[in-house]
Amino acid sequence: MAKNGISQDDAVYIDLCKEYIAMLSDGLKEAEILVFLSSKHKLQASTIKKAVKRLNEEFNL
Repeated sequence: MAKNGISQDDAVYIDLCKEYIAMLSDGLKEAEILVFLSSKHKLQASTIKKAVKRLNEEFNL
């Protein structure tokens, strides 16, 4: 995992990332999704955006 640029701490963001992608595919705007998820999970919008970006990349296993 380390060679892919993610850590074990990112595992807590997997469900959040799935939720983000589902909402995005439903047609919601990114800003609306970030506001909703930051309120729901008590995280900063920037933290969510970074986690989604990291977990949405392709990985070499």
